[in-house]
Amino acid sequence: MKNERWIFYAVGLLLLLLVGFVLIWGALSGRLPQVAGPGAQNAEAQSVLWTGLAPPIDYAAAEQTAHVKAQAWAADATLIRAEATWRPTGEWITTESPPVSWTYIYYAASESAVKSVSMRGEQLFDTPATEVPNAPRGLNEFPPATPVESAWLTFRAAGGEEFLKTNENAAVQLQLQATPEGDRWVISAFNPTAKHQVTIDATTGLLLNP
Repeated sequence: MKNERWIFYAVGLLLLLLVGFVLIWGALSGRLPQVAGPGAQNAEAQSVLWTGLAPPIDYAAAEQTAHVKAQAWAADATLIRAEATWRPTGEWITTESPPVSWTYIYYAASESAVKSVSMRGEQLFDTPATEVPNAPRGLNEFPPATPVESAWLTFRAAGGEEFLKTNENAAVQLQLQATPEGDRWVISAFNPTAKHQVTIDATTGLLLNP
């Protein structure tokens, strides 16, 4: 009986040693899967968002999809602003079409609130609505007569391209917003120590500043 127990313990120990050897060998040879935690996933998402590697999207078509989502929240949801932020580097500085993801902000009088819906490729993200005390001004038309590609080229010609070449890793924010004088493209390039901003009439395409 004692011999049988000894044999049982010996076999169990041998199996444990064998499993340990297989695990160590697998890790050293790279055969075990590498599990990325939330931090790694967030870092990957940021790299896609900021480096401009995400595929370009048609911002007018994307708004139609976003608008359907906004109207599911409130039937009277109207577009008040469209914006995008990215970090162009290298060849992306001179691209003719900014490859960015877009966020659309809507206002619903029935809810006295605003809601943002973002489009990134085929993915759609929305945030909870936020109440506002006063009704914001809505855009006169979307898409505007001056498309984002034209506004981007104007920004580059008005010192934006030189700024981005001089200030590596600067971020760029594109905003289509309503003002009392009409809809405006406001394009800003910035880093912690410098900023370059251009305002363009979204109807005529005229450079308003600098």
